[in-house]
Amino acid sequence: MLRILIAEDELILAYVMQGQLEQRGLEVVGVATNGQATLEQCRSACPDVVLMDVRMPETDGIEGTRLIMQDCPTCIIVVTAHSDEATRAKAEAVGAMGFLAKPTQPAAVLEAIPAARARFAEFEAIRAHASDLDEALETRRRVEAAKSVLVARGESDTTIAFQALQERAAESGVSLRAMAEGLAEEPDGGACR
Repeated sequence: MLRILIAEDELILAYVMQGQLEQRGLEVVGVATNGQATLEQCRSACPDVVLMDVRMPETDGIEGTRLIMQDCPTCIIVVTAHSDEATRAKAEAVGAMGFLAKPTQPAAVLEAIPAARARFAEFEAIRAHASDLDEALETRRRVEAAKSVLVARGESDTTIAFQALQERAAESGVSLRAMAEGLAEEPDGGACR
């Protein structure tokens, strides 16, 4: 059973979402009302996914995401009424693996979870070879851009594109980051051969 932590300062929204997710077979391991409390609950409850609001008191969701990714990396999906590109970019820069706009229905959450967990698994593979979190996040950013190029070139999906990047890097004897960077520099956009 998938374990979910909800970070939302509007408790009525949090408890409604909790009930709806539990009706769909997910286990909600807690509700936190700010980023620091979310970090503390991540440490103790070890959720599989955190649904993170952005605007919360004391420690907001962006800072909460950064703290969690630094201390106990967890798959985080940002759920916010502020769904502009700047907010999305800030969330992704600190490690968010998914992004949903409020109001959010449980079906949208359930749909977003597999993709976010796949991205988190890729991030974990990247982090295993990085010297620190900042390097892992920058590598992830470059890999995401390279995956987009590969998908546009005909790879069937982002998971296969990530595997193709890994294989190509291993065959070439370079890091995944170097492969991702090189992909953007190739004249043909770097179609995997």
